[in-house]
Amino acid sequence: MASADTAACGRADKVEVLQKMSNFVQNTYENLNSYTSQLGVLRENELHTSYFRAKDIPEALDKLYYGRDANALNIFSVVLNPIS
Repeated sequence: MASADTAACGRADKVEVLQKMSNFVQNTYENLNSYTSQLGVLRENELHTSYFRAKDIPEALDKLYYGRDANALNIFSVVLNPIS
């Protein structure tokens, strides 16, 4: 009987953790704005479009530059998307 109680407790813990994760993601999603950025990469003839969730434009740019050489990018626009 103890193993059944332990298993039930483990499932309840997993459900609680998943519910907390879901609440965190939902709250984060609701508190961030949606941005669309258009950029060009040096020596490429393509326009790239990226989408981000961020609290403001500087944070959206930080996400855009993450892992990239900032000197190799030409940012053409960063636009706050309308709320639907």
